[in-house]
Amino acid sequence: MSESQKKPDAGAATVGERVVRRKRLGDMLVERGLLRPAELASAVRRAEHDKVPIGSHLVSEGLITDTDLARVLAEQLEIEFEDLSRKVVSADVLKSIRPEIVREHTLLPFAREDGTLIVVTPDPQLIQRSDSVRSQIPQPFKLRIGARSQIEKVIDRLYGAPTRQLESIARHLAKNPEGTPAALNPELNFMSGMVTIDALLDRMLDMALRNDSSDIHIDPADGFIRLRERMDGVLHETADLDEAIHQSLISKLKVLASLDITEKRKPQDGRFRYRVAGRLVDVRLSTLPTIRGERAVLRILDKTKFRVRLDEIGLEPGMVEEIRRLLQHPHGILLVTGPTGSGKTTTVYSMLSFVNESESNIITVEDPVEYQFDIINQVQINPKAGLNFADLLRNILRQDPDIIMVGEIRDKETADTAIRSALTGHLVISTIHTNDSISTIARLIDMGIEPFLIASSVLAILSQRLVRLLCYHCKKEVEITESTLKQLPPGMADPSWLGRKIFEPAGCSECRNTGFRGRTAIAEILVPDEEVRRMVAEQAPRATLLEHIRKHGFKTMRLEGLDKVFSGATSFSEILRNTI
Repeated sequence: MSESQKKPDAGAATVGERVVRRKRLGDMLVERGLLRPAELASAVRRAEHDKVPIGSHLVSEGLITDTDLARVLAEQLEIEFEDLSRKVVSADVLKSIRPEIVREHTLLPFAREDGTLIVVTPDPQLIQRSDSVRSQIPQPFKLRIGARSQIEKVIDRLYGAPTRQLESIARHLAKNPEGTPAALNPELNFMSGMVTIDALLDRMLDMALRNDSSDIHIDPADGFIRLRERMDGVLHETADLDEAIHQSLISKLKVLASLDITEKRKPQDGRFRYRVAGRLVDVRLSTLPTIRGERAVLRILDKTKFRVRLDEIGLEPGMVEEIRRLLQHPHGILLVTGPTGSGKTTTVYSMLSFVNESESNIITVEDPVEYQFDIINQVQINPKAGLNFADLLRNILRQDPDIIMVGEIRDKETADTAIRSALTGHLVISTIHTNDSISTIARLIDMGIEPFLIASSVLAILSQRLVRLLCYHCKKEVEITESTLKQLPPGMADPSWLGRKIFEPAGCSECRNTGFRGRTAIAEILVPDEEVRRMVAEQAPRATLLEHIRKHGFKTMRLEGLDKVFSGATSFSEILRNTI
C-alpha cells in the first residue's frame, strides 16, 4: 500500500493528497491560557460521560465563552472567524435560507461574495456531515465560524421578534390544548414540529437566554398572562399570553421541578435542569398564590454566561491583584458584602475558581448550590432536616478543610463559627448583607461578635454593586456642563469636570431602547492595617475609621463608579442609582 493510500490517524484531516494533523481543541485552549490542564481533563471525562462535544461542554459549564470556542475552532479547522458584534448583515441574502432552517440549525446567511453565499455557523462540522442540512443551503456556499450567542441575536433581530412567536404559540394552544403540527397553521411558519406546552416553554427560556435575562416572571393579570424578564437588573415586559394556557404552563413547570401540582394555596419552591438550544441550564422555580391565581418566577442559572475569573467581573486590575494576594493567606476570613442582586455569589465563585486545586480541600455550605465545581465539595443546607449554616459548618470542621466557603452569614451562631474557624487555621470566604465595607464591622458587632475577634480574623471586606453598561451601538457623547453638575448631589460635583467628554444612554434595537446592555461590578475593598485593627477592637466611631482609611488610599464604590463614567462605560445616573 502506498503512503497516499494509508488511512490517516484520528485527529488528522486530508486535504487533497496531503494529510494535515490538527491539534486537539482542548490542547489549543490550554495553550492560549483559556483553560487549565486540570479543568480540561475533568471536562473531557464529563463530556464523554454525557456524550456531548468537548467544546459544547466547556461552554455550557461556563469554563470558556462561546466566542473563545469559535475563535479557537476557526483556527483549528482553518476556517475564517466572523465577529458579528459590529457587523451589518446584508438584507438581500436573508431569504436565501428558510427561517425555520435558520433557527433550527443556527445558520446565518451573512453576505454574497463573487456569487458565493457566505453562511456563518457555530458548528461547521455539523453542516459538513449532514446532507439534509446542506441541501437547504443554495449552492455554492462558503462557511465561516461565529459565536453562537452573536448569531442567535442577529437571527432574532432579522427574522422576527420572539415576542410575537410566543404570543402566536399561546393563542394556538388556547384553541388546541392537546397540540397540533405547526405546519398546519400559517401563523406558526417560524417553527417546525408539534405546537405543545413544551414548545412554548422552549421558546420562553430560549428568548430569556438570548436576552441575557436572569429571571422570568409569569404574572396572572385580568384576562391575560403578563410575561416579564429581568434584564441587567431591571424588569421589562416581554409578552402578553392567552390566559387559557395559564394552568397548563404552571402545571408543566411544577412537574419539571417535582412539586405538587394539586397544591395551589401554598407557595412552593423547586428546581430543574432544562436543555435549550443545545445548552443545559439550571432553573429555580418559585410559585406564589395571588388573588388572580398562581404566579411563578424562574431564576435562570446559565453557566455559559457565568464568569468565574476574577479579572472578568469588572473589578479594577489593582483590586483583582489585591484579592488574589489575600487568597494566598493560610487563614483568616474574607467577606463579600452588598444587597441582593449585587453579584456577591459570582465574586465568591470567582475566588473559589482561583484557589481551586487538588492540593487543597475546599468545602462550601450554600443555599442553594447555584453552580457546581470539580474537586470542590459543595453542601446544600436543608432546614427541613435540621441542617442550617451553623450546624453544617461545625461538621465541616471535622472534614479537615483548608478553605471553607459559607454562602451567607445570617446569624450570630454562623458568624461566630466562621470567625473562629478563620482564627484556627482555615481560610474562610463568605457573604453578608450590608450597605458598604465599614458597615460590615458594625453588623458583626450587632450580631454579638466580640470586636477583638473581628479585628484578629478579618483579612478584607469587599463591598460591591452591579451597574449597567452603556450600549456600545447607541451611546452618545456629551460634554459636562453647569447643568450637568447641578443635577449631581452636593459634594459630588467637581467644577474641574466642566468640558470633559462623557457618554449618555440613547436607545436602539440592540438594547431594547434602554440605552444599556450588560452589567459590570463596582466595588470598594477595606484591607485592615494594624491601626484599623486597633480601632475596630476599641470600637472607634465610624467617622474616625473612615477618616483614617481615606487618608491611606481607600476608594469608595462611588469614586470607582466615577472612573467608569469617565472611561465611557456607564453614566452618572447609573452610578447615582446604585451608590450612596
